[in-house]
Amino acid sequence: MYLDSQQRLADHRQMIDHQTVRQQRRTNATEQLMRKVACRQKAFDSLDRLDAALAALSEVAATSDDPLTRAERVIDLAGHVSAGIEQLRRDAADVRNLEHIKPAEIAEMLDVPRARLFRRAVSASDTSSVE
Repeated sequence: MYLDSQQRLADHRQMIDHQTVRQQRRTNATEQLMRKVACRQKAFDSLDRLDAALAALSEVAATSDDPLTRAERVIDLAGHVSAGIEQLRRDAADVRNLEHIKPAEIAEMLDVPRARLFRRAVSASDTSSVE
């Protein structure tokens, strides 16, 4: 009788251990999925900010202000556009690193050209001068 109750207690503890492990796996999988969603959302947010900066740039270029004022504002906004491009590229690289998917898939998801989103690294032979 004593051994039987000990066995039931051991079986119950093992069941609880399995449930705990399964719950931890579920939590880990959910957290991983949430990181992926957040990473993709960040890339789309960067794309939205870039689009807004481009729209602002177009508006400024079309205003009737004097050319110098327009040019100064265009230069300022061009800096925002440039920063937006680099942020989008970093966010796309984060998606690639987190999800291990191909650059073409990320570019398709964002609806941008892959070659512009993921630029090739320049090798030493590409930068050497031709004499």
